[in-house]
Amino acid sequence: MNCRLAFYSPEWESRIRNFTLDEAQKSFVVLPSAVIDLSIQDINRYPVVILFEDEPVGFFVLHHSEEIQTFTENVNAILLRAFSIDRKHQGRGFAGLSLNSLPKFVVNHFPHVDEIVLAVNENNLLAKRLYEKSGFLYKGNSKVGRNGIELIMHYSLNG
Repeated sequence: MNCRLAFYSPEWESRIRNFTLDEAQKSFVVLPSAVIDLSIQDINRYPVVILFEDEPVGFFVLHHSEEIQTFTENVNAILLRAFSIDRKHQGRGFAGLSLNSLPKFVVNHFPHVDEIVLAVNENNLLAKRLYEKSGFLYKGNSKVGRNGIELIMHYSLNG
């Protein structure tokens, strides 16, 4: 399956802004339409599109800022946030494929980064399992998020 990651381009904007999620996901994930403008304006946020045969099927933001310190003490880490797959493309393996491509993408575009960090709501069991299956580890740290306790998960790029 030809799934690849690419930095956001305006050519995909209307399709990305029309992504939808099912009701259960809305309590855990923000839609790209809610974060795309901030991501374009903030030089420390890097919007990334998940493409299948050049069609946007998912979206996330890589964020490199001082805020990372609320997730990890590692100053060389980057934060993965707002990860979502458009509802009409869910269940086809794109989430797993994109997360498996993520380490190489980060190494290629952010050579100083040695860790990817994310926060997942403790009640979002499907996402937690997906992240674990993709190599992210929960090391016991958590924080209070917008909808409850969020578990901090880490992916080391140092092998």
